[in-house]
Amino acid sequence: ALGGSAFWGLEANRAGRGGVGGYAEYLGTLGVEGEAIRDVLTVGTRAAVGMAGGGGVSTGGGLLVKAGVYGIVRVNNDLGVSLEGGFARAPNGNFRAVQASLGLVWALDGPASTGPAARPTRTDFSAGGERFDAPRNDGSERALSAVALKLDRYLTPNFYVSGKVLSAAGGGASGYSSALVGAGWMQPLGPRLHVGAELLAGAGGGGGVGGGGALVEPRAFVGVQITPALALRAGAGRVKAFGGELNSNVFDLSLTLAYGVSSGN
Repeated sequence: ALGGSAFWGLEANRAGRGGVGGYAEYLGTLGVEGEAIRDVLTVGTRAAVGMAGGGGVSTGGGLLVKAGVYGIVRVNNDLGVSLEGGFARAPNGNFRAVQASLGLVWALDGPASTGPAARPTRTDFSAGGERFDAPRNDGSERALSAVALKLDRYLTPNFYVSGKVLSAAGGGASGYSSALVGAGWMQPLGPRLHVGAELLAGAGGGGGVGGGGALVEPRAFVGVQITPALALRAGAGRVKAFGGELNSNVFDLSLTLAYGVSSGN
């Protein structure tokens, strides 16, 4: 939130179908919103700027700008259904498009609260790296190193829902990216040690990696608390593409920051 009606955020989109499996967007966004009907309908507008590319889409170097208007019909204080329309343009390329989206909104934090004050809820932000062997379209298989950003929102002291975006940083697959969502369980084993497991699914592709499209990634991890809010985690799992050859063990290392966010919007 930025004051009573404005907000800022990050946006990550990944193509799942349509013949542009390598296409991805990463943008920062600013907007304003307000209640048209109290506790029922929120309307707003936003603009975003960032980078996009892959999948043969002509973005002319990557710069992308987007703008849109939206409405959110509230189901309750935390949940809503959104409908947005607008346009996207790559100023240096040939990509210009009208866009529309339909989504489920879970308000973790927002410009204003329309309900009673809620206690802060644990949220973990993780940044780190992953490594796995990735088959390539030329028939070879090589190790791929990637940077991953992840957000976990706890529904109970142990159970959380999760979202992760990943982009290749090494291994000759610079266009590869993926976006996954899922859920997990974290179990403390004392004040300094914890373990957990999660199951994520989503879409990925690009960068000449065989197996673009739908992905699933089960994973287990162990973590050590450096401070009460900061932890170092190491994990291992399996990443599998439903429609391709990708089916490899994956290993990761990340730093996790835990903080509290009040629900309600």
